[in-house]
Amino acid sequence: MLHAPAYSSVTFSSNHGRQAADRRVSSTNPAAVAEWTVERAGRILIAAGAVDEEFVHEVGSEIMAACTIRSRNRLIRTGMVTQMFRPFENPARDPTAHPLRVVPIGQAFRLAGERWLADVHFMSLVSTPAQATIAVGMRMGRPPDGSSADLEVTGAGYHHLPYGRLWLADDRGRRYTVTFDGEGGPEVWRGVLRMSPAPPPGARWLDLVADETNRLIRLDLHQTAQAAAAVRENLAISPAERLLEVEAEAVLADPLARRRGRPGQHGRDRAPDRDRAPDRYLGEITRALIEAGLITADNVAACRLAALCQRLGVPGPGPAIAAAAVRLPARWASVIAQRPAPAAGPGLFAPLATVLPDLDRTRFALAGLSLAAGESHLHVAASGLPQLAERFAPGWQPGFSWWVRDGAGNWHLGVMAGRDAPPAGVAEFLVRLIPPLAVTPQAIEVLVSASSAAVRAVVPVRAAPAMADT
Repeated sequence: MLHAPAYSSVTFSSNHGRQAADRRVSSTNPAAVAEWTVERAGRILIAAGAVDEEFVHEVGSEIMAACTIRSRNRLIRTGMVTQMFRPFENPARDPTAHPLRVVPIGQAFRLAGERWLADVHFMSLVSTPAQATIAVGMRMGRPPDGSSADLEVTGAGYHHLPYGRLWLADDRGRRYTVTFDGEGGPEVWRGVLRMSPAPPPGARWLDLVADETNRLIRLDLHQTAQAAAAVRENLAISPAERLLEVEAEAVLADPLARRRGRPGQHGRDRAPDRDRAPDRYLGEITRALIEAGLITADNVAACRLAALCQRLGVPGPGPAIAAAAVRLPARWASVIAQRPAPAAGPGLFAPLATVLPDLDRTRFALAGLSLAAGESHLHVAASGLPQLAERFAPGWQPGFSWWVRDGAGNWHLGVMAGRDAPPAGVAEFLVRLIPPLAVTPQAIEVLVSASSAAVRAVVPVRAAPAMADT
């Protein structure tokens, strides 16, 4: 049966802790300022791998006790302080308990309504013993008579499908419940089709059936996932330097930063205040790392971050960090050199069907590559994914970095697309490429980095499938 959407979109740094990151305390309350300062410094050092949550919790509890004893006014606020310094429990995760199986599909069909056309693309099936999803893309447009599709109001998506019920059936007659999950804009919807239960490994095909008797498409499951040339690399950087690299990538991906001063202007041609990139607390982060002895003011990672901020004209880590004599990494320079991004690009929904080697106890499956409406996305499934949190929030860690190199040698930064973080454990999400791919590649190089290692894989890109009408 067809069920309502969950619409669980994702982002590289989730918004769950944004309120904590942006919270301000009154300067007239020295105790609150002290607590807030210590907590933020503690979160920075946790993210840099210098201390753990238990240590920060103990220090915060001691400060709370001292403030409570010295100030009668603090007695009524202990609940807030206890919440501020509560221990963070990271959900247990074990990717070996959820092995990922990926099967390429690469099929599509076209539906025509009274006021719209819809091309529905099925890229790859990704399954664990307990659940399965199919990476799906849906491109919508006007019908041949040119009438308005009203997509600016309704948006693209499976809600346009003119059916009361949808379900899947395999070659042995077993039925599977169908649920859609994802998000879209006026022209394109991207997401997954969830099916329950997971089909057995021996299933040869799946029929997508509407209203009991209307078979929309038969999805062949006989293809074999392609073996990508993947290598694992150790990263010769400290956890503190890794944190600064991730912060630099966030600056590079910021849409406001991309509109700021031109190279060489060093921020003199700045946008109005309402268009300024938000303060990313880079000065506070680098200062905490320097004062804790984790880096020096001339650390290469810190200087690169300062040079990037200076190049883009955005608030940086402060004057203590020298940036003049540092060259930007080739990947960063490649992203900057491709600005501005083309307004439109190629159209493609291709199965990748590649499982990457485990990285920091997390396993990723590349389910597809979609190029549509001027944007490029990787469709990814993960097993053993850690909980993601905004900076200064409980559980804040640098997380994973995503990079893609196209056939021309240009690099594209990947950021999780959407509004919320995916749940810990087994999850599916989109990685939006900045800038989008300008041409359809024959292969892409995918680089995923974590705290101490990275995985690099060259993945072939299959041609777009032939369209079947229904």
